[in-house]
Amino acid sequence: MLDQILEIVKNKAQGAIVENNAIDNQYNDAAIQTTAESIKEGLMQQLSGGNMKEVLNAFSSKTSNTDNPVVQQIIQVLTQQLGGKFNLNNDTASGIASSLIPSVMDQLVKKVHDSNDSSIDLNGVLGSLTGKSGINFNDMMQKFDKGDSDGFGLDDAMDMLQGKGGLAGLGGLFGKK
Repeated sequence: MLDQILEIVKNKAQGAIVENNAIDNQYNDAAIQTTAESIKEGLMQQLSGGNMKEVLNAFSSKTSNTDNPVVQQIIQVLTQQLGGKFNLNNDTASGIASSLIPSVMDQLVKKVHDSNDSSIDLNGVLGSLTGKSGINFNDMMQKFDKGDSDGFGLDDAMDMLQGKGGLAGLGGLFGKK
């Protein structure tokens, strides 16, 4: 999954990183790699913090919302990483992250929903982030969209994923027993 994110970042980084005088050209590739890693780290932080609903919401629409808490978290992670690794002041690092992350996330969400692009899908993204495969997150998201009319809703799925009951094998998804 990191490879797919890295490819998207490379395609979107021209103005924010490559043409940005605040980052020396010799560090462009490192800044692009840092951006991709920050996206993965931000998503993992959200999931490990029990924010599956927010992550699913970020991937449920055709584009991400810059006000989405997941996107905001990733912007914060990247801001810290750029400042620390490339000695950028907070305003510069924040500006880069704020301009780059929403467009990368929009493209990632579009790729996840593109039925003609099999390189990445929601199950692959979330499976990679959680270290669990075989969970059909697409079906879970459809259950969320339909509501709790069949007695299975977001609260039930979150309980299963966080180990508060439910299906065997899901209890340890986030390291909780």
